[in-house]
Amino acid sequence: MQIPTSTKAWTRIAGGVPRGPLSNLVELVERPLPRPLWGEVLIRMEAAPFNPSDEMYLRGEYGFHARPGDVPGFEGCGTVIAARGGPYAWWLRGKRGAFGGQDGNGTWSEYRVTGLYDCIPISKSLPITAAGTFIINPMTALGLMAMVKRHRARAFSMNAAGSALGTYILALSQQAGISFIGLVRRPESAEKLIHAGAKYVLVTTESSFDDRYEELCKQLGATVLLDAVAGNETAKLMNAMPDESLAIVYGQLSQEKKSEARVSFDPDGLVFRKQQVRGYWLTDELHGTIIPLHRARQISKHYKKDLFRIPELAQCSLSSLIDAAQSNNGKTIFVNEPPTKE
Repeated sequence: MQIPTSTKAWTRIAGGVPRGPLSNLVELVERPLPRPLWGEVLIRMEAAPFNPSDEMYLRGEYGFHARPGDVPGFEGCGTVIAARGGPYAWWLRGKRGAFGGQDGNGTWSEYRVTGLYDCIPISKSLPITAAGTFIINPMTALGLMAMVKRHRARAFSMNAAGSALGTYILALSQQAGISFIGLVRRPESAEKLIHAGAKYVLVTTESSFDDRYEELCKQLGATVLLDAVAGNETAKLMNAMPDESLAIVYGQLSQEKKSEARVSFDPDGLVFRKQQVRGYWLTDELHGTIIPLHRARQISKHYKKDLFRIPELAQCSLSSLIDAAQSNNGKTIFVNEPPTKE
């Protein structure tokens, strides 16, 4: 096929009020598309979701901020239509790949050029919503569970567990035989987790939470906290956990002002109880080939065996992504129409 020289893409607008409507922060434009250099691939986008992290990125609430002209979209899938870089590049042509986009060259576009080894081959039999969301939640779930296992935990807790990521973590914990304690803020979120098979779910806003959490951690031997909230919550939860427990911080959902954002930790826990805290960022594990390829095979098997559930997302076109996301509370994925045959 003829290599395109331009592509439609959503880009961050200069200015714009971060707290205003998202439609005031991005615009759909036609922009030049560079030809792939050595070590790069050209991909025709098949699908990319609207994730909460995408919105945080656009509003300046993520770990790094969108600059004017940047294309958002932290994950997606597509078909490799051109590649340069030797035998591996030749092999990738025509393959379906999943990839991230955290350098301002995101996935909310018709076509994109990315690094040869940033494109992870995935099965063409995967449903579109699973393929388009292959990176962030499934890969993060495998990465976090690997850390839980390395800590030899018999049980672990997870806050903000009612998220999509929480359902993947729950499934992996059940497969591994490791007890999962889901922490949520609302009773309706607890009901969803219990319906998904969670045995231990606590609502953090209930008056009995502190005592029940400490008792459950002691009973099950929960020595890892998967922490998406951070702020003061980290210390509060870790103080109730056994000695030598580990907090893995992978997000910052606390309501504290960004200028005051922090991870709090009790010095007694660090010094006398030998507790630890460390961070996790998926991007660090996606540089290279061995870990991403291995985990891609695991994810495909988990979907095939119904361990992972196919995400339920509203499908829309690229041009209607922002409007559709605002109408569907963010649970949206854009799907490109198949190319017309000439």
